[in-house]
Amino acid sequence: LGGYDKVLLDFSTGKEIPGTLDTFLKKDELQTVLMLVENKLLRIENFDPSFGWDDYKARTTDMSMIDNFYFTPNGIVFYYNPYQIGSYAEGSYLVDLSWKEI
Repeated sequence: LGGYDKVLLDFSTGKEIPGTLDTFLKKDELQTVLMLVENKLLRIENFDPSFGWDDYKARTTDMSMIDNFYFTPNGIVFYYNPYQIGSYAEGSYLVDLSWKEI
């Protein structure tokens, strides 16, 4: 029926992990992560921030800009759906941050 939901899972156990990114990172780390994500997006070839990113930043809170993520052994991957920060033709955007960067 339209709409979506998100759940953070532990893939090794299949169990839900309660919380959001601010459960795992300190406030100053969250601001660093947001800055790193934006810097990496701006370095993607053909990424035009005026098409969707600037508007997205204007209508969302800092935390909601980085609330679609998953953990890997090497770091955190942030996922942006088509139309979220670009055109449908551009597809999804993934931004990988290593634990070292954070």
